[in-house]
Amino acid sequence: MICGDILEHLRDPGRILGQIADVLEPEGRLIASMPNSGNLYFRLVVLSGRFPQEDKGLFDRTHVRFYMWTGWRDLLMAHGFRIAERRVTGIPIGLALPRWEGSPVVQALEALTYWTARIWPTLFAYQFVVTAMGRTLDGR
Repeated sequence: MICGDILEHLRDPGRILGQIADVLEPEGRLIASMPNSGNLYFRLVVLSGRFPQEDKGLFDRTHVRFYMWTGWRDLLMAHGFRIAERRVTGIPIGLALPRWEGSPVVQALEALTYWTARIWPTLFAYQFVVTAMGRTLDGR
């Protein structure tokens, strides 16, 4: 089952996760991408007294849930999932600077944000991409 950039848009993401867990084949996998509200950029914007409503990104106006890594992890585990793998993404600088997207400078900045996200995911990851295991064949 794939939940790509959807859980943060739901009032009760736990409800859908519970439903997925109920229908997922034994040892099935959930792949989910989830924004990191602990990202340094997010923290600095909020610390500055702003909470913008944007058309995309971490401050997407349609987000109704804002979790950092532990919140996402706890939500998945509370609904019967075991985290098998967590990957991260860096900040997509090219989206913020479309005129220069693909330029060497933007590519270098995106490589830097990915590198820092891998070193300190809870502070620098833009998104978490999780592979979570459902129940095993013995029902656990």
